[in-house]
Amino acid sequence: MKKLYFLFFAILISSLSFGQVLATDDFTYSDGALVGNGSWTSNDGTAGTLLVTSGEAVVTQDSGSEDGELKFADDLTVGIITATFDIRVTSPGAITGTDFEYFAHFSNDTEFNYRSRLDVIAPTGSGDYTLGLSATSSTNDASLSTDFSFGAVVSVVLSFDINTGISSITVGSDTVTSTGSPGDTIDSFNLRQSSSSSDETIFIDNLSISYDASLSTDDKIIEGFKMYPNPTDLGYVNISSRNNAEISVSVFDVLGKQVINETLSNNRLDVSNLKSGVYIMKATEADAVTTKKLVIR
Repeated sequence: MKKLYFLFFAILISSLSFGQVLATDDFTYSDGALVGNGSWTSNDGTAGTLLVTSGEAVVTQDSGSEDGELKFADDLTVGIITATFDIRVTSPGAITGTDFEYFAHFSNDTEFNYRSRLDVIAPTGSGDYTLGLSATSSTNDASLSTDFSFGAVVSVVLSFDINTGISSITVGSDTVTSTGSPGDTIDSFNLRQSSSSSDETIFIDNLSISYDASLSTDDKIIEGFKMYPNPTDLGYVNISSRNNAEISVSVFDVLGKQVINETLSNNRLDVSNLKSGVYIMKATEADAVTTKKLVIR
């Protein structure tokens, strides 16, 4: 059965706290048009061409033209928006050329505020592709150093800091940022189709959108933070930092419920009681804070 949760708040934004999940979607709809399912709407292009197939949203960069929009809040003006999701990329050939079209971003449903634009771009080395990012432009100005293989599942963390205008993308331990302008109003997540040089297809699953009104990318992060393995099916993850100081960890489920709150012993977090799924982890070391997506298999 479809599990699509929208936690809209009729209270002030200032009451929102860390890890509150505003929307999730695992795309377990019948094959066909995505728009019309859940709260997805069409905001541009030919209606009915943004599809769902076998429980995944399908963004085609060859023949598709529809852009889908998922509104998750009412005009957020401060804080950090984070979307976590899994992607698989296929292509009829190598990712080449110069026309790399962005396929996901944040926006405002009544304004042209397209932020944290994410695209598939040519690899940096021997892989099939990597991911590029731009805070505001249609052309990426930052890219991951890690390459990925066609068909492999890649877990993505895409964020936009409304306070600073800084966008970021994280895959594993690889993070890059792109700087825009602060002060935007954001309330939606978008999937976008166009026509790129390589006509690739992006399959998207396990979408989760969370909001934090308190943290900013200006805040101090934990130096040399590592969490592995992630995803994990071992019942634990190892967590460490450059300072080897005491680390406190909180883990939240997709409904924003805190399911773990403890101080680490021997740099290991026991997750054996967590069900399979996607979680958000907040680690604190002294006055430094790091947040990560945690996947339990």
